[in-house]
Amino acid sequence: MNLKRIVMLAFVVVIVVYILLELPTDLNVSYSAMQIRLGNSEYNESINVVLDGEIRKDIFFHKSFVGTLSFDGRNVLADYDDVDEIIIDLTEQESILGSDLMISQFGTPITRIDWSWIGNVKFSKNMKSFVITLAEDGGWTEENGLIIVGPASTCNEALSVFDTMMVDY
Repeated sequence: MNLKRIVMLAFVVVIVVYILLELPTDLNVSYSAMQIRLGNSEYNESINVVLDGEIRKDIFFHKSFVGTLSFDGRNVLADYDDVDEIIIDLTEQESILGSDLMISQFGTPITRIDWSWIGNVKFSKNMKSFVITLAEDGGWTEENGLIIVGPASTCNEALSVFDTMMVDY
């Protein structure tokens, strides 16, 4: 084979491998979780959290989850007419709090965007566990913040996962 064919073949192989790495990965997971209020051991309830969508990577391998997020069967986007997917930046998971969990709703005129902040979400590297800090009026504090933690079936399990995931906080 001449050099030109080898270079072309190598180029095609690189392109094919790149395309295969860029393909989205389906993700449909359900977590048994606990919703608890920090500083108040009386406030805790079991909740089922479902992520249904796909993991997408861009050209620089920036990873995001795109799909739906539901708490006990209720899609967090249910109150938003113009939005049918949520985006969670998985590349920012190395930060202390993880990614902002925000919903953008395009309104009229076209230039206006309304943002609703749900809170922050942090996943473990393998997405086996997570912490969601839920926004409330007046903000969120580590003394009395509302969180959803999974997997957990008791308040103690939830606090253990929370402590492990938020060790740098």
